[in-house]
Amino acid sequence: MPEHYLKQIKGQTNALRFLEAALKSGRKSHSYIFNGPPGVGKRTAANWFVAGILCERPDDYVPCGACRSCRTIARENYPYLRFVAPEKSAIKINQIRDIHDFLKYRVEQSVCRFIIIDEAQTMTPEAANSLLKILEEPPHGTTFILLVDNLSRVFPTIISRCQVVNFTGLSKETISEILRERGYEEEKIAAVLPVSQGSAGRALELIEDESLQENRGKIISFLLDLPVTSDRALEFAQECSDLDISLSLGIIISCFRDFLVLGRGEKSQIINPELVNRSLKFTKNEIYKSIERIMEAQQAAGQNANKQLLLENLFLELNGLAS
Repeated sequence: MPEHYLKQIKGQTNALRFLEAALKSGRKSHSYIFNGPPGVGKRTAANWFVAGILCERPDDYVPCGACRSCRTIARENYPYLRFVAPEKSAIKINQIRDIHDFLKYRVEQSVCRFIIIDEAQTMTPEAANSLLKILEEPPHGTTFILLVDNLSRVFPTIISRCQVVNFTGLSKETISEILRERGYEEEKIAAVLPVSQGSAGRALELIEDESLQENRGKIISFLLDLPVTSDRALEFAQECSDLDISLSLGIIISCFRDFLVLGRGEKSQIINPELVNRSLKFTKNEIYKSIERIMEAQQAAGQNANKQLLLENLFLELNGLAS
């Protein structure tokens, strides 16, 4: 695979091998679902696949990344490519009607047309049913690529008419590599890794947040100070109430993960370097119980639980487990 693309798409070996095999065999599906977490390279892979079909100088059927067609796709200026994204959090019926209109135009037999739909799981029922009509009788020379974060939210009838290509969350090593290539400092990389959730896109967004490093430091300092008085635990819950709760819980659980790693003497494997050479105040059993409590809090936060009450209960429980 050309170096140009290796630099852009990392950690998705299986997905790229599958797509590369489709390019080499010439047996391409008329519709694909690229399924996986946000920010792991699905859109870049979609552009890569389209370029592979159109490339003028492919390297063993893989796009060169340098010819006119590849450059046009990279800029998303190919006249027969349509990219659809949610409008105010949803893909609506009028957007799919625009695709119907686009496909009505007669084109030469040799022309390839492409429709890339980002966050396709956000389609309204009306939009999904309208798209289904196209997929049931796909126009000649047209390829659909649906980018999906959550396959369970896609109509089964649409899934049944698409080839599903699964993309995985990225390892912390891969995300670190991506951030280093972009010139970010190790201190900033360390701050975002615990809350990146396997997404380079999320990491790139968070690393520009100047307050993240400060808030992360406060949380780590609080955990290292445990046990504290109950009043202090409640006070810190109040201090954290204005922060993004998913970020806060992500930082907390990464610290307890590091406590387990440190307990095994594997200092080189920790995520939060501030924890190296710090004495542990939790037994192994207490660490497991703490992680269980944090995971329960994450689940509750995802169900819109009262954030202040959730943090108060969690910090009191963690404080009680500290020895």
